[in-house]
Amino acid sequence: MHHEGARASRPEHGELRDRICVWILAGEVVVDGELSLTEIATRSGAPNDEIRLALDQLTDEGVVELTADFAARVRVPTRDALAEVDAVRRELEALAVRRFLEHASAEQRAALEDAARAFRELAVDGAGPACLLRARDRFYHALLRGAGGTNTIALLADLRVDIALVIRAGLLEHERALAMAGELETVAAAVSRGDLAAAVAAVEEHVTRSSEAAARAIGLPA
Repeated sequence: MHHEGARASRPEHGELRDRICVWILAGEVVVDGELSLTEIATRSGAPNDEIRLALDQLTDEGVVELTADFAARVRVPTRDALAEVDAVRRELEALAVRRFLEHASAEQRAALEDAARAFRELAVDGAGPACLLRARDRFYHALLRGAGGTNTIALLADLRVDIALVIRAGLLEHERALAMAGELETVAAAVSRGDLAAAVAAVEEHVTRSSEAAARAIGLPA
């Protein structure tokens, strides 16, 4: 009976992944840039195989990377690196919006609006950062599919890996998730009415606000 109760109280894989991210951001399970598996086990009560699965998921998402000795090192960008990534994101996302307006079909425009609505629903429901991150990716996938630029897709995917922890950090607070929902809806609305200037301004605003929120959450120095 006690064993079953202990298993019931353990987090699911996705929940454990989110908890580890929160602990990383709070500096509670990181020693010299590497995760302490012992501390994670103590805090979570999860067995090693479940912890390893959660870390595999975080590795796939780009939050951590495995070193040669199989340690898990956290990928936290510097303020300068984040600023550089932001500058590139603005250019790429503005290009994606321009191409979307030129090439997207009616179905692809509808898919973008649906993705924005879906993110809003999850944000209102208080979904966790992993779920919100997938919904955000759905929005960008819809944008990039409509834009038809495979090189742009690849470049933005690479940037997402580089700042995965920062992106996730920016989704930890409910108020920020709701604000992001509004930003994505603004992009979709501008695209829907064919307003290029407003759409470009909206994606630039989204990048700025996301970066500011994430930098605060992760504690990057000004």
